[in-house]
Amino acid sequence: MKRFFCSPKLTFILLIFLASLAIIGTIIPQNEQHYLYIEKYGYNLYLVFKVLSITDVYHSWWFMGLWGFLSLNIIICAVNRFKPSRQIFTNPRQLGYFATHLSFLIILLGGVIGSLWGFKDYLYLKEKEVKHVPQTNFYIKLNEFRLEYYPDSKMIKDYKSTLTIIENGKEILTKTKEDIKVIWKET
Repeated sequence: MKRFFCSPKLTFILLIFLASLAIIGTIIPQNEQHYLYIEKYGYNLYLVFKVLSITDVYHSWWFMGLWGFLSLNIIICAVNRFKPSRQIFTNPRQLGYFATHLSFLIILLGGVIGSLWGFKDYLYLKEKEVKHVPQTNFYIKLNEFRLEYYPDSKMIKDYKSTLTIIENGKEILTKTKEDIKVIWKET
């Protein structure tokens, strides 16, 4: 059993499997309204997605289980190969091995913490509108929203929003941001 968990092949297989599932979670929109899945994929495929948690891959019990299994695999591999002594500080290979495995575990832990206790929300703002950001103690104001176009074209190059963060009634940060997911409707 120990050989099974210490196998680098197992690590590789788990990483490939997790990457494949992440691709599915990227291709199939996550956490959308059920009717959108039914429209796009049909009712029967929607039911399959729902049962397999394909509509929320990153929070599914099996995805988290795979993260846990990978973590266990890494811990057992590291403990099995690690020689506890002062060598860790004098032998660069031991230190590198230890730091690499520890770093990977910290990244996995961060993913789990973010998945369980983090949040993601959407705010729809009009220019000059101020809204409370859910699950926080601050507000956000959309000062300005503008579209940038490619030269001599009507094709949109970029969306730019100037936002202000307001905490306890004070403006604490104003920044113009790109790469904000924008749903824009022409009026």
